[in-house]
Amino acid sequence: MELRDLYFKFEIFVAELFRHNGFQVDTQSQPKPQTSRLDGQPDMVVTSDQAVSVVEVKVWRSSKVSMSFLLQGLDTLERYKRNLGIKIGILVISAIIKKDQKEALKTRYPSTIIYDLNTLSFLAADSEALSSKFEEFTREILAFSPALEITPEAPSLDVEDASAAPETTLAKEVPKDGERLCNELKKTPTGKIGWRKFEKSCVDALRYIFQEDLTGWNEQRRTESGISIYDTVCRIVSNHDLWRMFIHQFNSRYVIFEYKNYTYKVKQGQIYTTEKYLYKPALRSVAFIISRKGPDENANAACRGALREHGKLIVNLTVDDLCEMLQAKDLEDDPNSILMAKIDDMLTTLDR
Repeated sequence: MELRDLYFKFEIFVAELFRHNGFQVDTQSQPKPQTSRLDGQPDMVVTSDQAVSVVEVKVWRSSKVSMSFLLQGLDTLERYKRNLGIKIGILVISAIIKKDQKEALKTRYPSTIIYDLNTLSFLAADSEALSSKFEEFTREILAFSPALEITPEAPSLDVEDASAAPETTLAKEVPKDGERLCNELKKTPTGKIGWRKFEKSCVDALRYIFQEDLTGWNEQRRTESGISIYDTVCRIVSNHDLWRMFIHQFNSRYVIFEYKNYTYKVKQGQIYTTEKYLYKPALRSVAFIISRKGPDENANAACRGALREHGKLIVNLTVDDLCEMLQAKDLEDDPNSILMAKIDDMLTTLDR
């Protein structure tokens, strides 16, 4: 399931959950797909007997949540509150927030309540239909995560307490560079004339998307023999379940990126060349090939063969895929979800 579809369904579920618990819900008509949330509007405004609250919904597909991701989402929610003149905010996130994280965030954002998976489980507990939907979403959202123990837990702060809390001091707004980086990628000339610019634009985009997941960006790295050069190699430093899977299931502490600025689809030969760079004893068995038009049928078959026969994972991404991840990053959603959908499809359709 694509990120925008998963987000759309999750937001609808959250709206149903609020209504079930006695809130009136205004979603600006209906919850919107992820790709349309560029207008600076919150996901919904909910009203209870005690107060009105602004709600922001975040899909995060990992059992461990980045603190910077939470801070960005909470700062955005704080801005929505001020723009609308509403005192209380509720951040809903598809993950479990650790107790020490909650305490730190509660101190910094005293007028905001966080609903994590434990809270959502508590709110859905007295409805068989909502409990069933909650379990379904949890399985889908955390498909690559280890088994989680979800413990129903009431919200750590109620709306009455939140309404009496002091106002938060806003952090400086982080620039949203995704749209600019996407435009740079798309306007780069194809073929030999633009290959260097295309490579640089890809690296800039990847650094923005994966700034918390990857480090040690080595470009145009030559192999020990000196015969081959791969475009970029990085070291994984992420706590996200997707990247932890690369480390533990694919024995890969490093990943390779290759950039193909072709006017045609990637062919089988390019896959075999990339496969030669992957070497499990060197903790390097995952590669991403970024191209204009994606792989042809034979190239796809070569990727499946490398995975099936040697356990080497080669993932093809197009410029459009990168732009979707850049947009997710700008929207403070989880760009790793786009990768997860592609890898999930590849693994579940692999033949013997």
